[in-house]
Amino acid sequence: MVDKFQRQTAYKMQIADILKGKINFEADRLNNVDIGGKLVLRVNVIANVVEKYTNPEKQFASLTLDDGSGQIRMKGFSDSFELLNSPLIGETVYVVGTLKFYNDELYILPEIINNVETKWLMLRRLELGIKESLEMPEISTLNEKASENKEFEKHIVTEQKIDMSPKPSPAPEPLSSPKLKVLNQIRKDVELDVEQLIVPLNIPLADLNVIVKELIQEGEIYESRPGHLCAMI
Repeated sequence: MVDKFQRQTAYKMQIADILKGKINFEADRLNNVDIGGKLVLRVNVIANVVEKYTNPEKQFASLTLDDGSGQIRMKGFSDSFELLNSPLIGETVYVVGTLKFYNDELYILPEIINNVETKWLMLRRLELGIKESLEMPEISTLNEKASENKEFEKHIVTEQKIDMSPKPSPAPEPLSSPKLKVLNQIRKDVELDVEQLIVPLNIPLADLNVIVKELIQEGEIYESRPGHLCAMI
């Protein structure tokens, strides 16, 4: 039996593909979303914050994300309030979260929200092979909606274990020995250049790049800037 707390791969997606996916239910509960043949429950999205809501009681917050292909909301209650409250309208964020469905709305329950430079949104489009021109919201216009310009520290949070029902897709394999060595080496430093892993671990660069990509997809590490790796706390 698949562990219902087993962490699924966070697939890199553009919002339009998420919204066009086929939603599969099990006992009136979202089981997964079929996106191009992939049964997806966790997603990895880079987008701009175009709308924000928080209630005065600090019990609910939501952010509307726009990556130029479409819009989707992130929502959470008291346990996710601080995570959702930090980004400002107009900022670009890197998000890892679980897809949820309630009241006829598909939304993202966030696990990780990090502020990133806007250029990462364009790089993500290239990474996904998106060649058509997308209409991006004007950042200057979005900034006018922000209440004030403040510097916020990047929030790096421990991933929450999300209660998931058994999925038809195979359970992810445990970390292999080389992958575990790479992860442990990155955890030793606050920030590590990928080239610094080659000598101490004696892993070929081609294999190392594959391992790093898999660890990023699994939400174990992230790139703080191009070629520089940090472990999720």
